[in-house]
Amino acid sequence: MRLHLLLPSALVFGALLGCKHDVDTAPACYSGTVLYGSCIDGFLVQVDEQYAIGQTLPAASAPGGTDLPNVIAAVNALPDSVGKPGQRFYFTYQNDPKRQAPYYCYVNRPPLPVPHLVLSNVATTPCAPLVP
Repeated sequence: MRLHLLLPSALVFGALLGCKHDVDTAPACYSGTVLYGSCIDGFLVQVDEQYAIGQTLPAASAPGGTDLPNVIAAVNALPDSVGKPGQRFYFTYQNDPKRQAPYYCYVNRPPLPVPHLVLSNVATTPCAPLVP
């Protein structure tokens, strides 16, 4: 067997095994709890702490008057089954810059300083695992 041919093949194979794609490292499903709806931001959701995709919602805008960590704004409508404050649900998301403002409303304030995301696969049961 020719060692000089085997060694480069082994190196390429090892490099491919060591590669991580975003799909491998990012969860396919997130979970969180609805905080409240806002005409300019959509539905505010506190995402479970293991998924650091949100920002801190300032106390002035948060229920209870304390800062809330890891909050996002769902810019698309949520199904009635998950649109109530306190409702826990599961979802996937996209960050679509063309859909950052969900509604036109007469509010004299800028959007809240949290990520504004488009949620999909919204359900009250955990997401099914993706099949490759």
